[in-house]
Amino acid sequence: MASTPSDTSTRTRAPHLGPERRRPLVLDAALQVYLRTGFDGASMDAIAAEAGVTKPVLYDCYPNKRELFAALLRREAERLLQATAESLPDTIDFEHPADTLRGGFTGFFRAVASAPDSFRATVMAVHDGLDPQVAAGVEQHRTEQIGRIAEMIATWLRSAGMTDDPEFKAEISANAVVGVGDSFARLIVTDPERYAPDDMADRAATLLLRGFEGLSGLEIP
Repeated sequence: MASTPSDTSTRTRAPHLGPERRRPLVLDAALQVYLRTGFDGASMDAIAAEAGVTKPVLYDCYPNKRELFAALLRREAERLLQATAESLPDTIDFEHPADTLRGGFTGFFRAVASAPDSFRATVMAVHDGLDPQVAAGVEQHRTEQIGRIAEMIATWLRSAGMTDDPEFKAEISANAVVGVGDSFARLIVTDPERYAPDDMADRAATLLLRGFEGLSGLEIP
């Protein structure tokens, strides 16, 4: 009677993942450890355990903790910036500027809600000063956002007949828009059930519209 092959002899081994294919999985694990413990508490042992790999495999992907986190923070910053870059409108609807503001906040808050871990990691990294390149990239993106918003607001103010330094008032208003957006985004990622993106967009727009009316002397439809 012929022998039947055992389960062990017929089981196929899982294909080996080389460093290039393994790195995204390692970064995913490092992100979760980082969010729980911060940089100082994120050991390579903890990351290897989270990723389900041995330390030699981990070091095959990244030679040290600093390089691993540099790669992680660049990836998360790029994800966040890509998600939020599309939230800014191209132009203001001069007949209904409130709708433009509300729509911009809605797009931004939805983007943040879709990538909450990226938002948290990027904010933590900038605050902790872990990667100057990440911090510089985030700051550059913020400056560009303020510039685009200020340009749109200045165009709207001029179209509404304002001649009393519309550029200065637009600059102040644009910084307020981005500041409120950042603050409300933190609430959304902290407690998404309480702070829903669309509801927070309505509240942010309402808050700022009253300020715009006081600053410009215009009644905003």
